[in-house]
Amino acid sequence: MYFQRGDVFEGSVDYGKVQTFDLPGHAISMVPGTNLWLEFCYCLRYIAKHGREQQNPWSLRQTAVYQRYDSTSRTSKWMIIQPSERLQVELTEYLELKDTITGSVTITSCDAHTVHAMVFSSTERNWREYMNTLQRELSILVSTGDFIDLRQE
Repeated sequence: MYFQRGDVFEGSVDYGKVQTFDLPGHAISMVPGTNLWLEFCYCLRYIAKHGREQQNPWSLRQTAVYQRYDSTSRTSKWMIIQPSERLQVELTEYLELKDTITGSVTITSCDAHTVHAMVFSSTERNWREYMNTLQRELSILVSTGDFIDLRQE
């Protein structure tokens, strides 16, 4: 079976037989009485304005994410290394909203996809503006290049 969004690891598991989870590109088997761990780890690069007084206002930055899901306790351990300021704000708002609605800030297995989506979304925000800046700089170089004599005398 393939998991649909929102129903990952939902329902009961019959430990009387081996359970197989088919994730796209992966097959995961659980033997009765064993613990299943899923680990996700990735690093995303993104562009951000650095705020210093320099000609180029952009910096290439990165965020690393690690999640380990434990099927026995149905919990995850998370590490998010160097999140952007925007991601920090969004995660804080998400957890505060979750606490208001459910009375808990625990991120369940169903919430994990939301957190990963927030990470990916936070890294795409400035790329268009950055590309526009590069395009403007390139246009200036091309236009001034029309008047340069490259022949050596």
